[in-house]
Amino acid sequence: LESDLFETNIASTRAGAWCLLDALTSTLVKSSDGKSSLANVSLSQAVRSSQVDSSFLTLSLQKLRSLTNSDDVPADKKPSLTSTSRLCLMVIARMGNFVPRYDAETCYNEILKDLQSFTMPVELISSAVGALVTLTKRLLEDSE
Repeated sequence: LESDLFETNIASTRAGAWCLLDALTSTLVKSSDGKSSLANVSLSQAVRSSQVDSSFLTLSLQKLRSLTNSDDVPADKKPSLTSTSRLCLMVIARMGNFVPRYDAETCYNEILKDLQSFTMPVELISSAVGALVTLTKRLLEDSE
């Protein structure tokens, strides 16, 4: 494990990037018809036109999970990873419907496994449930 992974500047940048993405996606407003929209900008249009590979959301969570569960990571660094994981789950809860089906299914199964086995940190449970709801909707989109 590289020690600079938890250097103050890198840890701050990692947390800041997820905070920014969380803030950008949280500006969604529910309209009267129940659909989410951004003032004059559709999140769906923005994601599609940016051609961003939204699988980075689930891949990031996967990496955060592996670091959190690793014995090579010092215990004093794990709260930072948990905090970042929480933000990642919150973003997945808002943007999970853009994740490719395979990645959505893999992420769904991993979150569900962590919840069922009681290995998920308590601070992540509500964010994880929100992510599961969105990922479930994403998986159901393809089955219709």
